[in-house]
Amino acid sequence: MSANEKHAATYHGAYTPNVDELRDAWVDNELNPLPRTQAIELVSKVQTAFDGWLETVRAEAKAEALNEVANAFQYKAWNELIQGNLQDRLRVAQPITAWLRARANQYKEEPADGR
Repeated sequence: MSANEKHAATYHGAYTPNVDELRDAWVDNELNPLPRTQAIELVSKVQTAFDGWLETVRAEAKAEALNEVANAFQYKAWNELIQGNLQDRLRVAQPITAWLRARANQYKEEPADGR
C-alpha cells in the first residue's frame, strides 16, 4: 500500500496501522519536544517502554480470554470430560473447542473497543 493509499484509507476507515507504525508514532510523540541529540539517545528506551505497554495489553487480553474459558468450562460437567470412553469425551469437548475457536476468531475480527 502506497503512502497515498494509506492516507486515503485513513479517512475512509480502511487503514489500520501495524505495531511498528504505532511504536514509531509513540516514539515520535514522546521525543518530539526534546533536542535531536537528546532524543536520539532515548529512542531505544522509549521503544522499550512501548513494548512493555504492549505486552501488558496482550497479557490482559490473554488473561481475559482464559477467564472466559474458565467460566465456560465451569458450567460444563467435568465428569463427562474425564469419565467414559473417548467418543463420549470428544462429544463433550467438541462444542467447547468449537466455541473457543469461534471466540478466538471473533477477537481477531473485532476492534478491542467493541466498534
